[in-house]
Amino acid sequence: LVAIDWRREPVFKTKDSRKRVLLVTPPIHNTAAFKADMVIYPPGGAGQPVHREGAETFVYVISGRGTAAAGDRHMALRDGDLVYFPDREPHSLEAAGDDDFRFLQLTAPGTFKTIWADARNARNRCVA
Repeated sequence: LVAIDWRREPVFKTKDSRKRVLLVTPPIHNTAAFKADMVIYPPGGAGQPVHREGAETFVYVISGRGTAAAGDRHMALRDGDLVYFPDREPHSLEAAGDDDFRFLQLTAPGTFKTIWADARNARNRCVA
């Protein structure tokens, strides 16, 4: 039995203003069944289009409002919404409103390859 208090975990900042808290990863829990992290976009923050090879992605909105985009489809999101992105579906997320957009990102399985629409963003990794 392992309990994680996300408030005690390191918060990583990305080069594009997002913050990320790793919750379930192979090094933390010794499992590759899935990966979970909490992502925080500041007001107006957005992620670049991305897709994953070898994993499906679920986004569960904890607080705030945002928009999910996949192809030419856009969907408004708010707390309590759950969005599913199939393996290899290019998608992006963007904060809307004046508050942080906070969500859990779950990928299954927990090992996969992330492909950025703009390969230069592959260096947009988390920094401590």
